[in-house]
Amino acid sequence: MLLSFRVANHRSIRDEQELSLVATEFNEGTGRDTGVRVDGKPVQVLPVIGLFGANASGKSNGLRAMSFMRRAVLDSFADWAKEPGIPREPFALAPEA
Repeated sequence: MLLSFRVANHRSIRDEQELSLVATEFNEGTGRDTGVRVDGKPVQVLPVIGLFGANASGKSNGLRAMSFMRRAVLDSFADWAKEPGIPREPFALAPEA
């Protein structure tokens, strides 16, 4: 179960961005119970989220970062050992990144 996802220095995303699926008191009871408790309170997650923003604001690259992380979890041990280093797509608009 994914509770949050953070990405930085990936394609058009330079600074760290976080996508949180943890429900808050403002979600009006739409959260789903996880069975996890923190400080005696149940942790609930949102069943669905939406990404909204202007054109070229990084929505697709955020999804690509999630896809990259999924591939890293599933395939990194078998495939990444064949080549030195970690395959990356760093922030391309500033050389210092």
